[in-house]
Amino acid sequence: MTCMSLKKFLIPLVLCALSGSPILAQATTLEQAIDQWLDGEEEASLAAFSALANSGDTFAKLLLGQIDRDIVEGGTSEYIKNLGIAPRDQLLRNVQSDRSISWLLSLSDPESSIIGSTLFNYRILPNPAVSASSLYDIGEIDAAEYMMWVTMDSGRFDQVGALGSANPVAAKSPLLTWLKGWIGSEGVLSIASITRDNSRVKIAGTLLLDRLQRILDTRYVITEEVETLIAVLRGRIGATDTGTDLLVLRQNLIDVSQADPFLKNLTDLCSQCEGDRVDPECIAESLRIIGGYKNAMRIRSPVQTVIPADKFERSNRAREILQQLIVSRAEAYTPSLRSQCVIEWTQ
Repeated sequence: MTCMSLKKFLIPLVLCALSGSPILAQATTLEQAIDQWLDGEEEASLAAFSALANSGDTFAKLLLGQIDRDIVEGGTSEYIKNLGIAPRDQLLRNVQSDRSISWLLSLSDPESSIIGSTLFNYRILPNPAVSASSLYDIGEIDAAEYMMWVTMDSGRFDQVGALGSANPVAAKSPLLTWLKGWIGSEGVLSIASITRDNSRVKIAGTLLLDRLQRILDTRYVITEEVETLIAVLRGRIGATDTGTDLLVLRQNLIDVSQADPFLKNLTDLCSQCEGDRVDPECIAESLRIIGGYKNAMRIRSPVQTVIPADKFERSNRAREILQQLIVSRAEAYTPSLRSQCVIEWTQ
């Protein structure tokens, strides 16, 4: 299914609402529930999504299916974790007489069924490039870009080349476009150049340029400061292992986070905790705890065609998932915690 066919699926619903159909009240309720969920009112919003899904609302089904299945491991809220199996199924899944199944697999309309099955399957298919192609087709660009990044980060550049030839949407991938601007160039990738870059894929792209430089005869130059930053972003080393002044490293991370939604959420989260003090290790230690930037990339809108990416990224929900991820993974983190903010979050 193409993005155009997805629009054909969405537009009648919008037109129906605008024409005074009874669906208007339901759509308003869904929008209120989305706003509640994004603002952190989880119990009320999930109950509203559940009621809407059981009454046939396709968008609520898609959201519940993704909330049940696609929150990054460790990012699930305490509210959901503390529910028993039966109450959780009742809240997040399609409960039938003898079983419960994902709402993603409970969509009868042919168009929405394709969307649901694509979202359900994209992380379990053996070829992430194929998953990326399917996600591009249904308009889930951030999820598609993540799978594209996973494909390239694992060294399967051949699959990406084949995908770009076969899928015109994938060929216009912001990540691929950004990378093509650097491959073959003689530019210098520095803290200043990354900071000036207004692309939302610049951090993901920087991590891939480092990998490409190791396997290709490239002409661009990556400065030593950026090499250090890459090691921190990948979660390989902590702030004190870099040999860099902690305040300088902190400021570099803040500077390059501008325009990048995933790193910006982390720098904002640490900034909110700091208040009038400075916690120079919050950002770097958090990255190491969660396993690097790649896991921050997974904190995105559950269904981008229902909740736009920028709306989700500005929300309390995005930062709550990130903080919960840090807290849950800190339980298995063996070095002694040094960041005062992380220590406070885990208490």
